[in-house]
Amino acid sequence: LVPGISGATKIAATGQRTCALIAEGRVMCWGSEQWGELGNDQTNTNDSSVAPSLVVDDATGLSISGLKTLSLATDHACGVKGNGQLWCWGWNMLGQTGGSRTGVQAGAVAYTSADELTPLSDVTQVTVGYQFTCMIRQGDRVWCVGDNLTGELGDGTTNYADVPVPQRVVKLEGVSSVVSSYGHTCVSRSSVEV
Repeated sequence: LVPGISGATKIAATGQRTCALIAEGRVMCWGSEQWGELGNDQTNTNDSSVAPSLVVDDATGLSISGLKTLSLATDHACGVKGNGQLWCWGWNMLGQTGGSRTGVQAGAVAYTSADELTPLSDVTQVTVGYQFTCMIRQGDRVWCVGDNLTGELGDGTTNYADVPVPQRVVKLEGVSSVVSSYGHTCVSRSSVEV
């Protein structure tokens, strides 16, 4: 039993921290805090939080709510709200958490589209890996953003984008689920192919 956590509907964990999705789609995280991964608007690096704390909106400082899914990686975390918005927090050097700030994103931000004004509103699932984020958008298509050193973005290259915006994974449609690990991503398709 973790003190302060009750009614958790989902748990996600990495080697150094854990987050729980609780009532009203709120998120509580505890563990290592090097790059804002706890989402509690703290910017102290190399700190740990033994007690769970709520993930907060970077703009308002209030706890975020309405999340339906949650995914964690070593350096950042993301979740999808019921309205299709993608919210992320943690390390943002390569655009993997969205927002206009690079480096530490200590509070959650709604991931914005290429125009940097409009939050994405068509995300149904998210998965995060080391310095990259992938999501299902437009019903059944996968988009990824962030590190591309070993082809994590699925665009057929190992090039970094000049502008860190989600790139559509080439030749991949009909996706029903997506999961990432350290430097790769796998999908399930409606036709049962992987």
